[in-house]
Amino acid sequence: MTSGASDSQAAIEHAIADTGRHLRRCLEGTFYGPPEEQPDPASRQVERDDPAANSALIKAAGKRVGADLVGICRLNPDHLFPGAAQDILPESCQWVVVMAVAMDADSIRQSPGPAATTATILGYVRAATCSSAFGVVIRTLGYQAVSAGNGIALNVPLAVDAGLGETGRSGMLITDEFGPCVRLCKVFTDLPLAADPPADIGVRARCEVCQKCVSACPAEALNGRRHASLANALSEHLDADKCRAFWQENGTACSSCVAVCPLMPAQDS
Repeated sequence: MTSGASDSQAAIEHAIADTGRHLRRCLEGTFYGPPEEQPDPASRQVERDDPAANSALIKAAGKRVGADLVGICRLNPDHLFPGAAQDILPESCQWVVVMAVAMDADSIRQSPGPAATTATILGYVRAATCSSAFGVVIRTLGYQAVSAGNGIALNVPLAVDAGLGETGRSGMLITDEFGPCVRLCKVFTDLPLAADPPADIGVRARCEVCQKCVSACPAEALNGRRHASLANALSEHLDADKCRAFWQENGTACSSCVAVCPLMPAQDS
């Protein structure tokens, strides 16, 4: 590829990323705080006394509105951000539908750079669309629903609780289907549901011996120390301040820890 073609491709990637940022800002206007429209209990069309049946219907609906993976857990208040329960989340919303959307793996493999930035931003757009739309689905059924992207509560612990995957050394959720190449969103609801079992895909054992993300991190934000568990990888293995600073200084989204993970989807031929 000539330098001119390369520069043009980079310009296009930046333009798409800016478009994605615009769409994300628009969509996230629907995320935070209970929606203005309140569900009408008289309109309820889903029985309260069959959580397993509710869950099957809801998980299928989540995929219809754009999620690649859907899991369900009961809300653990330890995962909430300070003030969320008092200021945003109705007390009755004790169930969480956690959704993952896959990012373009081939673009993420080019991290850090404009193509990976575009894939990251478009992943956030898909998550925003999915979460917002799914909240409308549940409210139309007559139940409360509060949609969220990265807000209200920690995504990775909720996704682990919902059986979507396990925490890797990078602090990212590792799924069986897409590895860490996903973005997460969720909807809190009072619709009675049934929790999914935890996933067991062998992430802990693989991360202890692999450590490719440690070597690939340009911010040196990951460490290779051994611990009894990877459950607290966000605090034990990741220096979030270093990671955030690199994003700000680099000017593009860094996904290098995702790009080198052996559990990434296979590369397109």
